[in-house]
Amino acid sequence: MSADKVFHTNADGRGNELRNWSLEKLAADPAGAGLYAGRFWENTSDGTIRYSPDGITIVTLATADKLEDRPRFVGGVSVATGTVPLVTPIADINAETTWDAGDFGRVTTGGTLVPAPAGGNATVQPGDILMAIVDNPASNADFVVIESNMPQNLALTETFAVAAADFVAAGAQFEATKLFSSATEELVSFFVKNTATGEEEVFGVRSATGSVTLIANVAPTASYILRVVKL
Repeated sequence: MSADKVFHTNADGRGNELRNWSLEKLAADPAGAGLYAGRFWENTSDGTIRYSPDGITIVTLATADKLEDRPRFVGGVSVATGTVPLVTPIADINAETTWDAGDFGRVTTGGTLVPAPAGGNATVQPGDILMAIVDNPASNADFVVIESNMPQNLALTETFAVAAADFVAAGAQFEATKLFSSATEELVSFFVKNTATGEEEVFGVRSATGSVTLIANVAPTASYILRVVKL
């Protein structure tokens, strides 16, 4: 008697349970005529369960033990001591509290990391993200810092009074240049309003390290307030 029973039509279980069966075990994925829509199997080379939805594509199904390899949020992290804790606040699905590459946590208490991280600012603030770049990290050098609270790192806005007399002819245009309080600062954004009306005015702008220049095609006759945000 043959060990296999071949069905030439669909098998209707009539609502009965399928018991004591296991998935087909293959050392290599099927191909050609052997790969058809709806086929499931276990690839014994890596223990994964695979499926073809259309007879062309092969999809690896994630099982619970494989999900731990996906990046996960490990919880709030304090770096008040200058080091990233190597035990995660939240355990993974296998009750493990070690970091895996890609795992990330949100900083709850900031500090200065010594030694410095592999990437990002060593001065870490609440709200920043710490991400492991290797499995089972051993030191700060195995993490990168992703800053999520950039406005805290921006200089305070600086405000300038710009008079009509500040604009000088520059070819066919008129320009007014203002120097930042620090010669190393860079322009991030700016806003200009008419002092008398309070309405926003539109100017061209040219920035350089330590300064900003307003540009007009016609000589301005009013006075203005220029507010800048700088790095």
